[in-house]
Amino acid sequence: MRNLIIVLLLIFIFVFGTFLSDRYISSVADYMAREIDSVSSREELTALTEEWKKKSVLAELVLDHSEVDLLNQYLWAMNEEIEHDFDEFMESKKLAKEMFKHLKERNTFSLDNIL
Repeated sequence: MRNLIIVLLLIFIFVFGTFLSDRYISSVADYMAREIDSVSSREELTALTEEWKKKSVLAELVLDHSEVDLLNQYLWAMNEEIEHDFDEFMESKKLAKEMFKHLKERNTFSLDNIL
C-alpha cells in the first residue's frame, strides 16, 4: 500500500508539473507575441529583449534549446535591422511572432502538430 501511494504521488507531481510548465510557457509566449506587435523603436525592442531574457530563464528548462536559440536570433536580428533595413526588421519581427505562437501551441492536439 505504501508503494502504491508513493507511485500515485509521483504521478500526480509529474502531471501537475507538466500542467504548470505548459501554462507558464503559454502565458509567456502569448505576452511576448502581443508585445512584439507594438515594438517600433530601439528602446522598446531593448526593453522587450530584456523582458525575454528574464522570462526565458525558466522557459529554457522545458523548451527545446533550438527554439530558444531561434527566438534569440530573431530578436538580435530585429535589433540590428530596426534602424537600417525596415523590410528585414519586419520579416524578423514576423518570424519572432510566429515562433512565439508556435511555443504557445506546441502541446495542443491538432493535425499541424501531429504531421
